Amino acid sequence: MNGARSRCRMVLSCFSVVFILIASFHVLHAGDNAWSHVRQSPQGGNLAWERGPVEGFAWPASVAPNQQIKFYVSIQNINGGHSYRIEIFRLPDLNTVLWTSSNIVGSFYPLRDASGTPIYPGDTTRKPVDFKLGCKSYWEPTAISYVVPTSFSSGVYLARLNHLSLADGDTLKYSYMPFVVRSANPGATTKILVYSDQSDQLFRSNPIVYRSEATMV
Repeated sequence: MNGARSRCRMVLSCFSVVFILIASFHVLHAGDNAWSHVRQSPQGGNLAWERGPVEGFAWPASVAPNQQIKFYVSIQNINGGHSYRIEIFRLPDLNTVLWTSSNIVGSFYPLRDASGTPIYPGDTTRKPVDFKLGCKSYWEPTAISYVVPTSFSSGVYLARLNHLSLADGDTLKYSYMPFVVRSANPGATTKILVYSDQSDQLFRSNPIVYRSEATMV
């Protein structure tokens, strides 16, 4: 039995490595493909003190229909406004909006170092390595809860954050929060294993605790 389990773990590990390589290839070569929206670097690339106008992540990373997911959002006050909307798409179709929230008045949350001291935008004395604590607990007060409809089929989804104070042509107007919807009966009709890797969230300016999981859809 132990030998069988070891072989199973080895097969899953090999599958995960192959999947990561394939997924990374698609991300790197996506161009205008919808997958290119999943991984976005913060403006300027300094995680400690350069922040985007609106940032967020979805947690948990994967949910089944009729389960709750939360969207954790931090938004900067720009042009006197800090309101946003959430729009949900199922990849690869970014033309069909499956759900749109009402206008939400958000809050801005600074990042924090190991002692919990805030790191504010523009504080160039702080370096990327100073950022130690995740955002989930700090952003919880304004997290938006959403129950995934039973009509959502399994697949990869994007929740798009829309900063309402920025013009439509502004490249920083939108930010994307990827998540996976599992089948209500995993493996019943297909045998596809999706490896959900949250490392892209870890190394963005809105990290959460690192977690990867394999999900049968």
